[in-house]
Amino acid sequence: MKLQLLNIFIACTFCISCSQKPVKTERIQVSPKVLTDSLFIKSAASFICIGDYLVLQDPRQVSNFIKIYDTKGHLVSEVGQIGNGPEEFILPECIPFGENKFLTWNRYGTFQTAVSSSENQFKQEFRSFNVFNGKNQSIQLCKNGNFITYDPTKDHVITLYSPDGKEIASAGKLPFSSDIANREHFYSGKIVYNHENQILLLYLEVLPYAATFKVTSSNISLLNERTFRNPEYTINGDQMQFKE
Repeated sequence: MKLQLLNIFIACTFCISCSQKPVKTERIQVSPKVLTDSLFIKSAASFICIGDYLVLQDPRQVSNFIKIYDTKGHLVSEVGQIGNGPEEFILPECIPFGENKFLTWNRYGTFQTAVSSSENQFKQEFRSFNVFNGKNQSIQLCKNGNFITYDPTKDHVITLYSPDGKEIASAGKLPFSSDIANREHFYSGKIVYNHENQILLLYLEVLPYAATFKVTSSNISLLNERTFRNPEYTINGDQMQFKE
């Protein structure tokens, strides 16, 4: 398998205008940086880049589900156990956590987190972060250490937290009914944050909806939102039924 990683993140912008004026699109040129031209993995997995390391994550592997490779494609370290134990993960996800570091956390309201870095040979260092309470489905980290979370069970689904877990700001009221019992499924989604221009992208995984936000050190403001096509769904009592 050949992997090429564009060493640049392009934030998606959804342009919604009340006028009929044409929208000018800025075009940019990017060149890929080849981290490694050959990497063998047993099955499809997600990955992130931290510095010059490639972090592969495959939760279907119970033991050592995180594998770290250098730029030559050499396996540097294997960490992470799946399970219910005090240093194990259920539905884990990894995000960059500073230079040559990544943070592993449990999705859906569990509290296990661990930081791995090249300084400690990518061994896991378990820590406690108050921000991982609740039903967070996606988490991003700001350069100043603040966390941005997406929780579909809240009225305002995007929340900005300080490193010690104090809420700074919130935003993002979805344009769908808030009085449904299964919103954790239908409103499930992901967020991606661009540090350079402080733009946050939110997209839902079931309903055809996406939005962009401006996130500063103290505020979150909606830039644009869009519902793609007209989603067909019905609400019976507190249950949403969506036509795929």
